Amino acid sequence: MLVYHAVADEFAPVDAARALAGKYCAAGIPVQRVEHSFGEHGTEAMVGLPTALTYLADRFAAKPAASTC
Repeated sequence: MLVYHAVADEFAPVDAARALAGKYCAAGIPVQRVEHSFGEHGTEAMVGLPTALTYLADRFAAKPAASTC
């Protein structure tokens, strides 16, 4: 699972994303967390897009998922 988030996201608090990632990690699911200290909700969608596309391409290519758990 990929969880990317802007720390200053005004619509989705970063603590909720961290908690969700923690639940998946606790269940043994590989989670790649990426947080950016700049920007907010809108900019994170654009800044995070290359990471998301690479993550998906790697999964379709059967590459193992990285984990930050």
